[in-house]
Parts: sequence; C-alpha cells; structure tokens
Amino acid sequence: MAKMFYKNGQLSKTKFWELQIQNDNTEVIFDFGISWTKNCDHAGFSFKFEILSFWLDFKVYDNRHWDYDRNNYIDYDKLCPVCLGSGEIPDFESKVKYDTKECSNCDGYGIKKEFQE
Repeated sequence: MAKMFYKNGQLSKTKFWELQIQNDNTEVIFDFGISWTKNCDHAGFSFKFEILSFWLDFKVYDNRHWDYDRNNYIDYDKLCPVCLGSGEIPDFESKVKYDTKECSNCDGYGIKKEFQE
C-alpha cells in the first residue's frame, strides 16, 4: 500500500505552493527534473526527484490563467457577463471568438469594453 504526504499553502494572492512525497511501487529507478515556466497557465517553478519507489514533487506556481490573445493574465473581473451567460470561463487557449451579435458590451472575446486597452 502506498504511503503519501501532501501539503500546500498560499504565498500571496496569486502564488501557491505544493509538496507531495510518496512511496509506492513504480518501475522507475531514478528520475530528476527542474522546470520554470512563464507566460502560461499556472506558471512557476517545479522540482521532482524520484528514486526506486520514493518520489518527491515540489511546486511554486501562479494560480492564474494566461490570455494568449492579450499576452497577459486573465482578469476574471473584466469578463463580460452577457457573453458568458451561464458564468462559464471562456476557452482562451483555443481562442474561440464569442457570438457578439446581441452584445455591445465587449470586444468579442468576452472582455468588457470598459476594460479594453
């Protein structure tokens, strides 16, 4: 049976951390990785170490999502309630343009005109 330790916390309004340690049956003898991402969803630092059946995973990341059209983080307070209707978050990664025939509040991507640059 696998033994697991998991702990997480908040560093600031948008920054979080996670630590996971686990001992289980794996076929990996050794694995090690460090990554640092930016300008993407949940950007941040990640460290992974695995040896035999023991592994450790540590992350510090931004909980925000990236708007690839505007090259900035999505500010959900600026989203148009008319286009979103049901309150769903738009799929910015696929860059789907919303039907704005009935909406004069936004730019067609769900951002209210009052917040457009």
